[in-house]
Amino acid sequence: MLHASRIFGMTLAAGLLAGCATVEATRVASAPTALNVVSVNVSATAETGIVGRQFARSPEEIVSDVEAAVATALLERSDAAGTPVEVDIALGPVDLTNIAERALAQASSVTAIVSVTTVDGAAVLPSQEIVSSARGLRLPGVAGAISTPTVAQDYSNTITGFAVTLGNAIFPEV
Repeated sequence: MLHASRIFGMTLAAGLLAGCATVEATRVASAPTALNVVSVNVSATAETGIVGRQFARSPEEIVSDVEAAVATALLERSDAAGTPVEVDIALGPVDLTNIAERALAQASSVTAIVSVTTVDGAAVLPSQEIVSSARGLRLPGVAGAISTPTVAQDYSNTITGFAVTLGNAIFPEV
């Protein structure tokens, strides 16, 4: 019985960590740390859309939702006295995991190509792919399937998770 509980504990820990996984973005080492985000430009690509669970959002609506979430997340951390920067996001797919994937502790995600430059064109965050998972707890197995949020909640959590991840990439903790 002890062996089974260890396996369950390890599975649970792996599942919890899977819900937090993101691809880390890399800033230019010489980039200024105090930044003032003056514009956020989100554009659709051929891959922009919802995959996985069905949710009725056009690419234009997804772009608008991501732009609003990112602008809100970055505004909270932007420094009016900092170096003015522009954020450009080429939005890829929003993958909303289904119940079967949730049982395997997989998380919904957003994929995008992101770059951050000063208004003079100097790179702060060079163009790179960022994949960010939904915010919230992910449990494996039956608990994961039972705890699956509604598709609208999952979409909102996923977009918010992307905005927070991008904020963390642009404004790293000092």
